[in-house]
Amino acid sequence: MKLNKQTSDSLAILTRCRASGDRLVKVGDVAEALGLTRQMALKLANRLSRAGLVATVRGPRGGIRLADGIADMPLGQIVRRVEAELFGGEGEGSAGEVLLGFQFDAAMDAFLGVLDQITLADLGADDTVRAPSSAEDAPSAADASPAQSPATEHVAPGSGHATVRAPY
Repeated sequence: MKLNKQTSDSLAILTRCRASGDRLVKVGDVAEALGLTRQMALKLANRLSRAGLVATVRGPRGGIRLADGIADMPLGQIVRRVEAELFGGEGEGSAGEVLLGFQFDAAMDAFLGVLDQITLADLGADDTVRAPSSAEDAPSAADASPAQSPATEHVAPGSGHATVRAPY
């Protein structure tokens, strides 16, 4: 599965904020670095703020930074918050759409379960997932269910955006 562009860009913004520590990140600088329009970067920063993921400071010396505790939050939880903020509530559909919705929900839960094993603090400066610090931290293939299998990360050359790929 792939994340939609706005969710991927939101994670890239959060990663930039994490890399800056407590220093404020200018939204214009993020836009330029990620190849976004300033308006889109502002829109995403506003949504990240409403989701409680970043703190904002207004004014000429303002910017954004990660909200407290977000660096250690599982990426799956962050994606859930971002997607809820971007897309809001769910609508009701036909019986066929509801059945497909259950299947999609199961697939999405498995995908997010993989992301729940990674935090922003685990990401490198270039948006790649760092290997566990020791062999005992690494999950073994025998211990992992499909929903808990380690993810692999692919960063398209020159894009700066990562695609997390589940091993199934």
